[in-house]
Amino acid sequence: MQDRKSPGVEHRLLESMAGTWDADATMVLEQGSQPVQSSAVSENAMIMGGRYLQFHFTVNGANELFHGMGLLGYDRVSKCYQNFWIDDSNTRMAYIGRGQFDEAKQELTLLATIEQPDGGRVELREVYTYLTPNHFVLEMFHDHGEGEYRSMHIDYTRPAGQPLSPRES
Repeated sequence: MQDRKSPGVEHRLLESMAGTWDADATMVLEQGSQPVQSSAVSENAMIMGGRYLQFHFTVNGANELFHGMGLLGYDRVSKCYQNFWIDDSNTRMAYIGRGQFDEAKQELTLLATIEQPDGGRVELREVYTYLTPNHFVLEMFHDHGEGEYRSMHIDYTRPAGQPLSPRES
């Protein structure tokens, strides 16, 4: 029987995202609105004995500072990746997603439903694409019931000289 308490081979994907990353973000705050671009830093670390990847995301925007934190893990019981996100733009956990990694495409896709304050629901799709050990992309797609649109594109690059994670070294 597989040990469900210990990290497995699936956790190597999480390890590959540990470290400090420079991030160039493009966000569309409402469908059809003009994109907003910003630079950010993501400090990512494996926690709880290599079971979870914790993201600390900071944007130093033109008008204000933005902080977000997420966890990404692999549940060996349900056999899926799971994540959640919180940030300083509200007082609730924004969403909890579940998904799978496509080895052929080098993509992790997570799906979630966001409960809105007005009682509405927004469907969310996140796609992490792994390009090289020093470069990955996160794209977010929102659907408010009128069709999906890309709401965010974040280009993550590992600064020169930073050691690779255990997966790539």
